[in-house]
Amino acid sequence: YGNEVGMWGADDPQNRKPMLWKDLGPFEAERGRDRPEVNEDLFKAFQRAAAIKRGNPALNDGSFEILLTSDSAGVVAFRRVAADGRQVVVIANNGKPGAPAQKVSIDLPAQKGAGAKEFFDIFNDPTHDVEVTSEGLPVVKKNPSKGKTVVYNAEPKAGGGGSVLNIEVPPSKTLVLVSLSLAK
Repeated sequence: YGNEVGMWGADDPQNRKPMLWKDLGPFEAERGRDRPEVNEDLFKAFQRAAAIKRGNPALNDGSFEILLTSDSAGVVAFRRVAADGRQVVVIANNGKPGAPAQKVSIDLPAQKGAGAKEFFDIFNDPTHDVEVTSEGLPVVKKNPSKGKTVVYNAEPKAGGGGSVLNIEVPPSKTLVLVSLSLAK
């Protein structure tokens, strides 16, 4: 409750605060310099995540497969593949801000309909905007005026049988890579 706008609070009675609504602010300060206010950046990130999930069948009902777990690098990666072959690869790095990016190699096993070789990061790519429909639903749309999309290429594995995605994952970042060949 309230995570999407940056509400804070823990035990009773802090866990029963009223929801922060943008149109009802400003709010009273409750603890020192921390002001209860709507965190617009966080709210936009939640909107973007909702739009990505809503617009990608693989994230809703696709198969699930862990691709990489590395405690030492603090990185986990998995993929979801929809029945129509669209796939999404999610890579999360729990490193602290300011830490170096983690270089990882992710094996993408061969799978019928999931042979994508090019991906873009729909979550962080500035060439894609979130728009809210008249029904209040967020959707992700390409905005060509914002430049060129950064493409990540998967290289074929030696001996066949899938491909390898070599990528640097910034600290405290989650990448949501959508296959370009199958993206809507």
